[in-house]
Amino acid sequence: MKNTNNIWIQNTDKKLSDNIMAYKDLRNFIEKLEQDGDLIRVKTPVSTHLEMTEIQTRVIRDKGPAIL
Repeated sequence: MKNTNNIWIQNTDKKLSDNIMAYKDLRNFIEKLEQDGDLIRVKTPVSTHLEMTEIQTRVIRDKGPAIL
C-alpha cells in the first residue's frame, strides 16, 4: 500500500508492482462518486437525531448510494 496525500490505495492488479493513487484528493473522489450515481446529496433539511438515521438505515438496507 502507498500513502499519497493521506489517501491509501491498494493496487489489486497483479501485473502492476506499484500501488497507484486513484484520485487526486477527496473532492475528486466525491465528484466521481456523484457522477457514477454512487453518492447523493440531501438538499432538504432533516433532523440529524432520528430522521437522518432512518433515511440512512433504509438506503443501506436497499444497497443504495452513499449520502452526503
